Amino acid sequence: MKPSFTELREPLLVQKKAFEDDNFGGVIESWEDHKQVWAKVEFASSKDITGRPLKELMKGTSSLRKSLYRVIMRLDTTFPEHIRFVRGEKILQVISYPIVEGDYMTVFACEL
Repeated sequence: MKPSFTELREPLLVQKKAFEDDNFGGVIESWEDHKQVWAKVEFASSKDITGRPLKELMKGTSSLRKSLYRVIMRLDTTFPEHIRFVRGEKILQVISYPIVEGDYMTVFACEL
């Protein structure tokens, strides 16, 4: 679904997964800022992704307070493999691979 240029009006901060040494032979997982993008963010259904219920998609964790979003933005090949978005006070964890259509890509994300 190709949006018009004016629909990409919501700023999102992209964060990438980072790993730090914990000085004991292990690693600490954290998130660091990657870049800001402009996107169209809208509510989505789990059927948009897999046809499965959201509870099953979230591996049995409580889904009653989670919202699923479709995030559409310009194609960006610099995105790391594991990303999430910061949308104001909300964190949106990406749960799908990008779906590329021309100059745009769509990912699905779940509110944490």
